[in-house]
Amino acid sequence: MLSFQFGVTALEEEEASSTESVALSEDVKAKLLDILQLLNQDIGHLVQDAEPICVILKSLKGQLPKLLEEALILATFIESRQVQVLRA
Repeated sequence: MLSFQFGVTALEEEEASSTESVALSEDVKAKLLDILQLLNQDIGHLVQDAEPICVILKSLKGQLPKLLEEALILATFIESRQVQVLRA
C-alpha cells in the first residue's frame, strides 16, 4: 500500500507542476492503478511479458501528461532488456 501512496503522490505532483495541467478522469486513474499493479509484479515475469502494460498504455494515448506518458513508455520496453535484468 505504501508504494501506491508514493505513486499517487508523484502523479499528483506531476500534475501540479506540469505546464500541461491535465485533469485525469476516473477511468484514466483506474487504468494507471492497473499499470501500477503490473509494475509491482515480480520483475522476472515483467521481462517475459510486458504486453498488458502496452495494451493499457495504448488505450491511454493522448490522455496523460506528456512526461508521465514518456515515463510509462519506458516500462513497455522491459522485455528487450530481459537478459540484463535476469543477470542483475
